[in-house]
Amino acid sequence: MITRHPKNILIADDSAFFREKMSDMLLDAGHTVELAEDGDSVVERLENGQTGIDALLLDLRMPQMNGFKVLEWLRENDLAKLPTVCVSGIDDSRETARIIMALWGKRLIPKSAPDAQLISVLNNTIFGFPEKERAFAELPTQCMLGINQLRASILNISEEGAFLRGMPERLKDGTSLRLKFMLIGKKPVTIFPSAEVQWSTDTMSPKNRFSGHGIKFKYLTPGERNLIKDFTRNSSSTAA
Repeated sequence: MITRHPKNILIADDSAFFREKMSDMLLDAGHTVELAEDGDSVVERLENGQTGIDALLLDLRMPQMNGFKVLEWLRENDLAKLPTVCVSGIDDSRETARIIMALWGKRLIPKSAPDAQLISVLNNTIFGFPEKERAFAELPTQCMLGINQLRASILNISEEGAFLRGMPERLKDGTSLRLKFMLIGKKPVTIFPSAEVQWSTDTMSPKNRFSGHGIKFKYLTPGERNLIKDFTRNSSSTAA
């Protein structure tokens, strides 16, 4: 979920390129960032408590103190509850992801994942959204605003609502929309919900990938609600 509640994220990676890439992405999504070039820097930043750090984006493959050692240090120092998402540029197997989840309760996502998916996973982790209830998606969407038909896209979705980007201007909270989008799966289905704008990001620029509106579905048929439930559940299990 692209958020209106910014958090301070510590990015730990030995690659200056990736630190800069992730920093730009998180800033675009509304968060603030701090940078660490290795595991030792993470420990140094957190040793006196996690003051000011709301979450950790942790590279597994760093020299000396790697991400696995940082995860163990967090557990040994009563910081296991710090929201953490692990990343790796190497093609780590599903088995590695299962081990990380089993031993430390953390999610692993490849650096090659789409930016919006990484943001979605990170925000789910920070704000405690169950993965099965909210899924990353890039769904072309038709929006009816009064008599005007506009093109936009959904970046993530749950049965309660979605994040909508690509609208030409900021819409007031409470604005009503009628939507049309297709859920892609074994059998693609088209959904026609009515929705209401709940909030907007501070910036509304086509250059910002994560500017847009948080919307709440006002009406879904029971069948449409079940289809979205199945879609989010299947999307999260595929990405795990």
